[in-house]
Amino acid sequence: MLDEEDTPQLGNMASPLLPLSTALTFRMPMPLPGAVGVPFFEGTNATEFLDRYNNLCKEYLVIDQDKLAKLPRYCLRCSEA
Repeated sequence: MLDEEDTPQLGNMASPLLPLSTALTFRMPMPLPGAVGVPFFEGTNATEFLDRYNNLCKEYLVIDQDKLAKLPRYCLRCSEA
């Protein structure tokens, strides 16, 4: 059996090792509008679009604040004549 004296000490350093339960999360950028399978709002079926857009954001780990900022990119822009 090892005595306390035989055990390596880290000194006053904070533990440099992360707990085993710590997981890394990699975030991928959202696919561009117009890519296959990406929702795009063209003026109809707003509820279906928003459901699909929200699911896409969840899949790509987009935070709520960024969801709103990115939304116009996935919508048809109307121009006034």
